Formats: sequence, C-alpha cells, structure tokens
Amino acid sequence: MASLRVRMVMAAVLALLPVAASAAPCPESCLDGSCNAVAARDSAVAFVCPPFPPVFGQVSYDLVAGRLYAKAVGCSGFDGPGGGGVIVRGSDRFRLVGPAGGGPVSFEVRSQLVGGVGGLGTCGGDLVEVGGASASANDAGSMYLYTTLAVPLSHQVGDEFRIDYYASASAGGPSGLGFVEAQLSFAGLPPGFGVTSCQGYTGDGAVVTRKASWGALKVHYR
Repeated sequence: MASLRVRMVMAAVLALLPVAASAAPCPESCLDGSCNAVAARDSAVAFVCPPFPPVFGQVSYDLVAGRLYAKAVGCSGFDGPGGGGVIVRGSDRFRLVGPAGGGPVSFEVRSQLVGGVGGLGTCGGDLVEVGGASASANDAGSMYLYTTLAVPLSHQVGDEFRIDYYASASAGGPSGLGFVEAQLSFAGLPPGFGVTSCQGYTGDGAVVTRKASWGALKVHYR
C-alpha cells in the first residue's frame, strides 16, 4: 500500500514538471499576422486603392533554406495614396552539435539583407536570439539595402536556442515600392561543429540531416 502511495505521489510530481524544450513543437513563423509551424509558406498581399483594382505584394519564408522575402507595392485611387506594409518572421529552434566536453563554443548567426525602395518605400530586417542579443537595419532613406546583420552566440554542444529573423517592407503612392530578401547563415563554427534545426535548416553552418530525424539527432549528440 505504501509503495502505491509513493508511485502516485511521484506521478503527480512528474505531471507538474515543465516539459523539456526538446519535446516542444517547432516555433511558429509568420506572414504578417498569419502564423504557422510549417517550414515554407508564401502569400500574395493586396493593397487596396479604390475605386481601382488592388495591387499585390508578396511575403514568403523557407526555413529549410533560411530565406525570407517581403515586397510591398504602392498605389493611388480617388481616396488618395494607398499601399501599406508587410512583415515576415522566420522562427526556428537550433541545436549545436559536435565533440562534447569542450565547454562553450562562440560563433555567430547572420542575416544578409538585400533590398531596394522606390518612391515612398522602405525596407529592413531584424535578427534576434530569443533571450539574447539582437541586431537590425533598414534602408535609412536611401534607395537600397545591402548589409549583413550579425548576432554573437555562445553555447555548449547539445544546447538548444531559438532564432527569430525578420524582413519588412512598406510602400505608399503610385510609385511606391519596397522589397527585401533575408538570408540566414551561421559563421565562425570551429571544425567539427555545426547546427541542426527543428525545421531542417540546410544553409551555411548546418549539419546534413537528410537521413536522421530531429529527435534522433538530439539523442545522438547528447
């Protein structure tokens, strides 16, 4: 009887413990306000300029490639200048893999931003380690954007960390245009180290994972 009580108490305690991060689903990525945990999505965005037909922008993300795209187009109707803004967020949970027992490894996550504007347009991007450092850039009133954001990382083998990266654009008026592409990568990893991701990222710094699941890799590199 006593052993049954012990088992019941232990079961109750375990039920109250937080679920480990490694058991959590992949984080959601967003096209404007529409969020989902699928690895790749794209959508057309309508900018209304009554009474004329709308013009269309575009937003997309591909987390396997580590790529985002945002495009806004301006228009003008009888009601005045029209257009709007779009924003894309890519979110993924990564894991550092490599030889264990060497202590923290310092490296970088980067987001290369390439974009341009026309008329009343803007473009920009952000890069964030959730719970850590961040960086951002925009066209700053020029007609183009070409820069690489970099955020320092420091993790031990087996650590999981979440990266959010953004691309945004806006436009207003008949000649307004804003567009930008963001490309994620990892740099500065010592030989023998790399990253895996919940969404199967295959860009610079990734460890090839075609024949292994995310869960299996986490067990292998513990």
